[in-house]
Amino acid sequence: AVRTHSDLKVGEYSNLEVSASWTKEKWNLEFTKHQVLVMTCYVALNVLKNGYLSLSDINLLVFDECHLAILDHPYREIMKLCENCPSCPRILGLTASILNGKCDPEELEEKIQKLEKILKSNAETATDLVVLDRYTSQPCEIVVDCGPFTDRSGLYERLLMELEEALNFINDCNISVHSKERDSTLISKQILSDCRAVLVVLGPWCADKVAGMMVRELQKHIKHEQEELHRKFLLFTDTFLRK
Repeated sequence: AVRTHSDLKVGEYSNLEVSASWTKEKWNLEFTKHQVLVMTCYVALNVLKNGYLSLSDINLLVFDECHLAILDHPYREIMKLCENCPSCPRILGLTASILNGKCDPEELEEKIQKLEKILKSNAETATDLVVLDRYTSQPCEIVVDCGPFTDRSGLYERLLMELEEALNFINDCNISVHSKERDSTLISKQILSDCRAVLVVLGPWCADKVAGMMVRELQKHIKHEQEELHRKFLLFTDTFLRK
C-alpha cells in the first residue's frame, strides 16, 4: 500500500528466523536503502532490543491493529523502550476496533484512556455521521409485525407443561444447603426458567433454539463439575432439554 500510494522506497521484513541472523552491518544496509521499513512486531522488537536501529533514528512509528497494545504483546514491549528514549519518534496507531473483545459501556472511556497512555497518543475517530455513512453498509430494514400465536398443534401447551413439571420437580427436591455451599439446583433452575420465558414470549421454535444453546452450555458445566449432586442435577437438565 505504501509503495502504491507514494514514491518512497519500502523494505519488507516478516521472517524473524531469517532477520534474527542478520548482522548490524546488514541492517545498516537495509536502513540506507529504504525510507520505510514494514515489519512484523516480533522483527521490530528484535531490531530495537539488539540496538540495530535506534528509536531516535525513526521519524514515525506506525502500529497496525494498535488495540493489541493493551494486552501482553510486543507492541507493549516496544512502547516500554520508547519510555526510556529521550527523543521518541511520533506514533500513529491504526485500528478498526479500538477495543479487543467485549466491553461494558461504563468501561469504554477507561479502556480508551489506557490505550492512549500506553501509546502516548490521543484517540481520534469519525464524529461526522454523514461522512461515516459513505463507508458503512446500508441494510434495508423491514419491521414484520407477527399476529397472535395460535397453538394449533398443542405443542406450546405440551412444552409449557413439561417445563413446569421439571421446575416443580427441582423445587420439590429437599436438599439441605449450608450457607457456605453452592446450591446444587441453581444452574438448572436458571436454565429451565429462561427456556420457559422464551417459550411464553417467543413460542416453541425459539424455545427449541435456546434449548440447543443451553445444552452446549450445560456440557461445559458437566465437564468441569466435581460435586456428584451438582452433576446429577446438571445431567437431569441436559437430558430434559434434549428431550
